Amino acid sequence: MAQEFFLDSPMPDVLAQWQHYLALLDTPDDAQVLDVGCGSGDPLRLLARTALDAGEFVGLDKRFLDHHAANHTKAEAEDSRIRFQEGNAQTLPFADNSFDRVLCVDVLEWVPDPGLALAEIDRVLRPAGAALIVHTDFDAQVFAATDRERNRRIIHAFSDAGPNGQMGRELNGLCRRAGFASIETSVYPLVNTEWRPDRYGYQMARMMTEWLAQKQLIAQSDLVGWLDDLQQQSAVDSFFYSINRNICRCIK
Repeated sequence: MAQEFFLDSPMPDVLAQWQHYLALLDTPDDAQVLDVGCGSGDPLRLLARTALDAGEFVGLDKRFLDHHAANHTKAEAEDSRIRFQEGNAQTLPFADNSFDRVLCVDVLEWVPDPGLALAEIDRVLRPAGAALIVHTDFDAQVFAATDRERNRRIIHAFSDAGPNGQMGRELNGLCRRAGFASIETSVYPLVNTEWRPDRYGYQMARMMTEWLAQKQLIAQSDLVGWLDDLQQQSAVDSFFYSINRNICRCIK
């Protein structure tokens, strides 16, 4: 989503979010780390900068390796412990007990069988290893807007336009059915009070309008009016955006 790149064109709110995730991941020395659905590779770049004594960082993606090839090359050049490969979350191309830590962030919505992907993550984890599984509930986004009815329509239409915009609220149950030994569930709230290009809420609103216009789910006039409304909220110091990241720290 809009948070794929957050290092080279810094997005401080998204960076803080990922720093929280990586603190929960708690990567030990010499650890082998897998990022399932690695996207841009920025999270592994950030992790490599902080986990200086870890062993290897593997980014796996099915859809975006070509799209993000330049950023992956940069990541591998920055740190020889980082590598990327193509793969499917439902059939991870690794042996049992291969990794000490696994990341999987905002990916499960796009996997045909999320339960199978979680079983695969459990399989490749070493005993007592930890997986950090995160998913946003896009139906629960909050934008301050004067036209409440239009605001609701746009948020719900965007959520329903993907495979499962309510995956975030289903995440805890999915993880508990996946067979992990223990699960710690928490929420990270991302909050913006400024309408700025380097903030997640701004990027998200722009991406939502492009997505809904492309799919012809909301009239263009409503999308333009909604963005204008958000800008007007900013002009009178009333802009507000929040979204919850639902987190399960799963121990094998």
